[in-house]
Amino acid sequence: MRIFNLYLWILPLTLLASVSATATDLPPAPTDTLITFTIPDQFDTEHTEAEFAGKVMLFMWGDREGSDHMRRWGKQLIKKLRNDIEAGQVGMRSVAHVQGAPSFIHGMIKGRFPKEPEKWALMDWDGLFKQHYGMLDDHCNLIVFDSAGRLIYRTAVTKLKQDVLDEVLAAVRSGIEQNEAPGEPGAPINLDTD
Repeated sequence: MRIFNLYLWILPLTLLASVSATATDLPPAPTDTLITFTIPDQFDTEHTEAEFAGKVMLFMWGDREGSDHMRRWGKQLIKKLRNDIEAGQVGMRSVAHVQGAPSFIHGMIKGRFPKEPEKWALMDWDGLFKQHYGMLDDHCNLIVFDSAGRLIYRTAVTKLKQDVLDEVLAAVRSGIEQNEAPGEPGAPINLDTD
């Protein structure tokens, strides 16, 4: 009887855990514009939001567990957006969530990033992007800003899915069109995860 009672407690907890692990809503983003920041890259060069002004920006944010998803999504997004990036209409940048890492391992962490200067990533030691945009751990979080710095799309992904890739690309295209026709409203913010 005691074993049966134990199962009665374990089963609901197991079901609750599986439901929460498959939640589809991102937490609300406290901020709907590109924040003012100064964040270093893995080469210790500091970057600010001003570098991204005037173009549609796609940021890929992730923690250590999300980095594999970021690589997979990054390859596809670069392939699809190459012409827009080369034309200067779109910028794409990785943001590494490294908040909480002790300072004595910062060098080791930076050493795991690409060595090519053109492949720099923002090293978010203070967790600014997570704090301001409600990012999900263990995911590749994609956030798109129009050329005026307004948040027009965000989602958190793991597996590469064509319909979500199409949504991201549509948001970027919407941002480009807004840049060409000022005053147009932005695309809706996607609060679903895969």
